Amino acid sequence: MSFPRIAKSAPIATVVIAASLVLAACHASEPSTSRAADGSCQWKPERDVTMVVPFDPGGGSDMFSRAVAQGLEKVRDGINVSVVNRTGGSGSIGYTYFYEQAGNPHFLLGADNGGLISLPLQQEALPYDVESWTSVGSLVSDNSFLVVKSGSKFGSFEDFLKAAREADKAGDQLTVAEPAANSVDAIPLKSVLAQQGVKVEFVVFDGSSGAVPALLAGQVDGMFANPAEVSGQVEAGDFTPIVANSANSLSGSFRDVPSFESLGYTADGAFPLFRGIIAPPEVGECAQEYWVGALKDWVKTDDYKQYVDSNVLSSQQLWGPEWSDYLEQVKRSYQHASGN
Repeated sequence: MSFPRIAKSAPIATVVIAASLVLAACHASEPSTSRAADGSCQWKPERDVTMVVPFDPGGGSDMFSRAVAQGLEKVRDGINVSVVNRTGGSGSIGYTYFYEQAGNPHFLLGADNGGLISLPLQQEALPYDVESWTSVGSLVSDNSFLVVKSGSKFGSFEDFLKAAREADKAGDQLTVAEPAANSVDAIPLKSVLAQQGVKVEFVVFDGSSGAVPALLAGQVDGMFANPAEVSGQVEAGDFTPIVANSANSLSGSFRDVPSFESLGYTADGAFPLFRGIIAPPEVGECAQEYWVGALKDWVKTDDYKQYVDSNVLSSQQLWGPEWSDYLEQVKRSYQHASGN
């Protein structure tokens, strides 16, 4: 299986790259590498900080970014972190905008597997890849589930697969919402369907906020979601999660949901979803150190624990260069799964 390349015109790509280089030069004078005589860093934010979210409000990326923004304000007196949603292009609009802030330590972005790793693999005209950013840290890991409307004929994944096979033969494929074009969430299901010789139609949304009402209205037969995005509907009995992308050790409404592996399927790309914070390219070591220190303080608080527990997440903390090394490993795994 391979990620299709999403074509872009050369002039647009050239303009984006040129603009990014100019902005990088403009921000090169940011005092984010200043150190005292004893070698300690003195940098701290000099103005308001912007947290960029490349997807619509209400999804997992948005909830994560807003939780981090509030947490940073609590552990660092005197800073203000505003959240800005820059949506479109399956996340590429927001990431490109963020890339254009090169050298500016007053910008942060809540990143996950899709935007940080798989998106540049799909869109070769993008001016960045996973190595472009200034790594701050990974804070939590998440899981993605295939969710269907409760009361439908899909009581289990085996039911879904049987119905998908029948619909495909009849020329009327089932539809599944995914949060971005060729999203990492959908890779495991696509690989299983390919092995089974079954086709479904994947419908692209920018995040999960549009997919939830579409599934409620019966406009799609299933959707990919993280627990926090649909926990209300699951607990209310409106949605039923039928399979997890990777090993599931969650409690509550998602406790007994099997994974592809536990059902006996070999699912390519069945990796847990990380959520972490990056800064733009060319941000200095002192600014990076400041943000790492702030986030390390936040993950010690009750607010962080409450965010993890209420959103059915797992704690996963990797910082700076350590997270960069981990991202390289994940990238190689996705390249293997996708054939890129």
